[in-house]
Amino acid sequence: MTTHPNPSSQSPAPELRADRDRADAATTPARPRALFVTLSPPFPPNIGGSQRTDLILRALAERFDIDALILDRPESLKPGADAYLRSICKEVHYRLPRTWDRFRPWSILRPFLGKYARSIAYRLGSPINYLRTDPDLLALVTRLHTQRRYTLSLSRYLLNTHRAGVTTLPNVRHLLDADDVDTTVLESQLHDIARASATARSPLSRLKLLARSALLRRHLRHVRAALPALYRQYHHITVCSHADESVVRALLPHPPPNNETNPSLSVLPNIAWISRDQARTNPTIQPLPSTPNSSSILVVGSWSYAPNTNGLTRFLTSVWPLILAQRPDARLLVAGGNVPPSLHHLLKHTPAVQPLGFVNAMPDAYRPAAFAIAPVYTGGGTKLKVAEAAAHARACVCTDHSYRGYERIFSPDQHLLVAHDDQAMAQHCLTLLNDPARCAQMGRAAAHQAAQHLSWPAFRSILDHASSPTSPAPTHTTS
Repeated sequence: MTTHPNPSSQSPAPELRADRDRADAATTPARPRALFVTLSPPFPPNIGGSQRTDLILRALAERFDIDALILDRPESLKPGADAYLRSICKEVHYRLPRTWDRFRPWSILRPFLGKYARSIAYRLGSPINYLRTDPDLLALVTRLHTQRRYTLSLSRYLLNTHRAGVTTLPNVRHLLDADDVDTTVLESQLHDIARASATARSPLSRLKLLARSALLRRHLRHVRAALPALYRQYHHITVCSHADESVVRALLPHPPPNNETNPSLSVLPNIAWISRDQARTNPTIQPLPSTPNSSSILVVGSWSYAPNTNGLTRFLTSVWPLILAQRPDARLLVAGGNVPPSLHHLLKHTPAVQPLGFVNAMPDAYRPAAFAIAPVYTGGGTKLKVAEAAAHARACVCTDHSYRGYERIFSPDQHLLVAHDDQAMAQHCLTLLNDPARCAQMGRAAAHQAAQHLSWPAFRSILDHASSPTSPAPTHTTS
């Protein structure tokens, strides 16, 4: 039997579709267009720094049509990254910036410096390098603005995205998500080198650390010299904590010279990642019930990130044996992918450690754990591990560095425990293992704070306010 399609179910002819699209365009008000600049796409969206990038991009997409400029090559991306970006953005462009060794005088020295040229140029280059724009990137963003007429630009991180020259675009509100303030990252590295130098056993090791410290200090001076002029080219800057807000304010001149305008600032805290479906239906992470009989401790991280790997290595070698000596039934759950070979070997040969690998649904990682730890000693910004543990109603034992930025949200001994050295880290873990009731109460109290201050609606509201045209255009500094 021959069947005939129902005419009412067929697609309209091309000319009718075109008429309908024009009619829809005439009745639907055009949304403003925004340019989003970042080093790498937020994919997978629930891992490491991609989480904040993804949440910012999705929040902006609720109000703007987004074009993304990714400062990388498309062939360098993970499978699925481009498709994920295009599910959110109108257009996606890729361009790899010139590295510092491509500018003079380093371009002349490249043949002699070989593979070290880029690192040497970065460490020893003049602060003027931070003010330089990449001519190819500038031509691209200028052409895009001419075609699309952006009303907003948002750059993730500063020292690399600034080189696209986005802040030269006229009639655009320029936002910077500084996230990790560059000076605090370098200062934490110097602090870690000083600690390592104090315990180094050989003169050669101390000499290498001294040389590295000298290079970092020089680099820090250059960054401090460059940041004020760079910051003033933006209308508004978001950071992830009040501590970083204070650092940025201290770097800005008061009053600004030559009738220039300092950018306004706001704190956009890191929050636990939620999916697009959850954001639409129930934008709150549900606290998990406590596990009073559990002796499992959870640590979560993207293990390709050196501060995470170094921190966990220190915990496994200096803290974990102290815990097992008193609680041999304790178990460490290690969630996260991209484990480097050295850490993989250590995990394999350390007793009572269970690697979970990449966990797609974070409640599955937190559910069996009594509490979580955040053993991170260097880096910038705030540690998402702390906020994520709280959102899932798990107490957290963290280093004093990991606690930085959460002082106004979580109180020590009430919502988490803060350790100032390895012995305190071990003792705090033993305290929670030996007192399940206190551990559960601390997790519930932390979850309440997270729901109040670290939620998706609050995150989106802060970003909506930051993207509103409420401040005058900054005065541009050119090199």
